[in-house]
Amino acid sequence: MKRILLSSFLIAFMAFGTNAQTHKVQLDSIYKELDIAIENSEHYVQMREMTLSNLKKTLRRTSDKSRQFDLNKALYEEYRAYINDSAIYYLRKSIVLAEQLKRTDSRDSCKALLAFQCSTTGMYTESFNILQSIKSANLSNQVKAEYLLSYNHLYNELAFYTKIPELKSIYYQKADSFQTLLFRMNMLEEDAFLQKKALMFYGKGDLKNALRINDQQLSSTKAGSRPFAIITFYRSLFLGRAGNHEMQRYWLAESALSDVKNAIMDQGSLWELAKILGADENQTGRSYRYIRFAWFAAQKFDTRVRSWQIVPVLSNIDKNYQAALDKTNHLQKSLIIVVSVLSICLLFLLFYVIHQRNKLVFANQQIKNHINLLRLSNQEIKKVNKRLNESNKMKEEYVGRFMRLCSIYIDKTESLKRKVAKGLKTKDFVELEKISKLGNKDITDFYEMFDNSFLNLFPNFIDDFNALLKPEAQIEPIDRNKMNTTIRIFALIRLGIDDSSKIAEFLHYSVNTIYNYRAQTKNGALGDRDLFEKSVKEIGMSS
Repeated sequence: MKRILLSSFLIAFMAFGTNAQTHKVQLDSIYKELDIAIENSEHYVQMREMTLSNLKKTLRRTSDKSRQFDLNKALYEEYRAYINDSAIYYLRKSIVLAEQLKRTDSRDSCKALLAFQCSTTGMYTESFNILQSIKSANLSNQVKAEYLLSYNHLYNELAFYTKIPELKSIYYQKADSFQTLLFRMNMLEEDAFLQKKALMFYGKGDLKNALRINDQQLSSTKAGSRPFAIITFYRSLFLGRAGNHEMQRYWLAESALSDVKNAIMDQGSLWELAKILGADENQTGRSYRYIRFAWFAAQKFDTRVRSWQIVPVLSNIDKNYQAALDKTNHLQKSLIIVVSVLSICLLFLLFYVIHQRNKLVFANQQIKNHINLLRLSNQEIKKVNKRLNESNKMKEEYVGRFMRLCSIYIDKTESLKRKVAKGLKTKDFVELEKISKLGNKDITDFYEMFDNSFLNLFPNFIDDFNALLKPEAQIEPIDRNKMNTTIRIFALIRLGIDDSSKIAEFLHYSVNTIYNYRAQTKNGALGDRDLFEKSVKEIGMSS
């Protein structure tokens, strides 16, 4: 409404012969708004497609022919300025349904609309033939008004596009005769009547009355609607004829903005605006973008007449665009030469700076590498020393226990020798048999001593060992102070005895048995089975 009031204020001054200061109109603002709408045009197209899709779904589910007729008419209205072929298709379906329903008024009304659509898109012969097929004597007043309006539109289109002056005059006369009949009937809708009146004054050069009626239409029309786009388009024509070219551009931009936001593909405002902007060197790029978009819209609407209208404008704008581009390229070449000379100087300076910087970076990196190597070496030495200390401690512990064990077995051996010697002298075979059975108890005592010694050194070995196994594969001995065979095997591996034959000899088992124990346990490893024994060897080792 602010735009409408601003325009009305300016037109009022012009009507009284005052030259309005149109530079106050924010053309840049409306251009930017139009640019944004064009960038988002796909969104508006999707909204229209959604509406069409919903109508088609409803139509497919409808069996009532009267309802089908209404839906086909609604689809025609949606397609009328969107895709021409589809608009004609649904209008023809409406005609067939009207005939099936024996609604002659509806049928003839649709025929008049079809003739109007054909003449709008350059199908003049088809439009004339359709109108000829309508029996005007039997028409109701409302349908007759539509019929006369279609004839008036057909002859206006023929007059506008013909290149033969004699025919132009004849066509305009016929158009005026149909318009006169329309006014006599007084059956046109108010919007259509006012539009015809405004155009009639415009044709006679009476711009004051043309603009007065246009003001009246504009004040009662919703901004951004399809009727708003049409009214503002004609407003731009009236203002252009009056010499107010700034306001002409403004209202063309308003009209084009409404068309884009309503996904209208039968556009006139945008390519007309592009044609005007094409003559302005400062707007060449914008005019090129606008005409390209208008061309895309015309391709989607799919009528030859719109393409013919746009091609000359597109060609002229393209020519101006290329000229501006050549001028820009020439300036760019000059700038490139200057920049190239400066770049060469900068390149030499940059090369010197980089060379010096690289030397400094290399020296710093070398220092860092040496520091890192020293740090790593110190850490490794600390780890090795810690492991050596632990190993020495273990060795001292085991040497002590081994010496004690050897001493015990020497004493036991001496005692056995004396008992055997005595038994042989006295031939006490019962005693000798008892002595021969003492070996099993010695092995049990040996395992018990080994378990005590090992678990004293590694008190958490059983828990740490199970932590390396899956829950279902974990081994829990009956007595936490004793190890079973499996744990004993891996205790020996922890001590560095990983040869199966040596382990078998130590535990008095076959080599195959030891191998099977090791393989079965590794299959239950929580991680990589190939790294399991390595992890066992690291149990109890400080990091």
